[in-house]
Amino acid sequence: MIQTCAHFGLIADREPKKTGVWTTLPDGARKKLCSMGIACRKWVVFHGLALNVTTDLSYFRRINPCGFESAVMTSMATLIPDVTVDAVRPVLAAQLATQLRRA
Repeated sequence: MIQTCAHFGLIADREPKKTGVWTTLPDGARKKLCSMGIACRKWVVFHGLALNVTTDLSYFRRINPCGFESAVMTSMATLIPDVTVDAVRPVLAAQLATQLRRA
């Protein structure tokens, strides 16, 4: 996720002791761009990620994403107005393949 964001000129990183991928806004506020999770139930492991590209952030008001207040969430489009899911998808796929040593 971090390298995918960097490809679009967006600096992203980890937040110590918190899940996901984060960025710092120009005003210094820390916002979450990506959620990641893993679970194990009945000997089956589930994992996933969600990179907020053009996500409607109002939906987060209905939940506490990863236990955080909804206001902590942001999207790439909030910071890079012309970014699209179609532009991000191949970059993310390539980055995942590289990181998982499948490229």
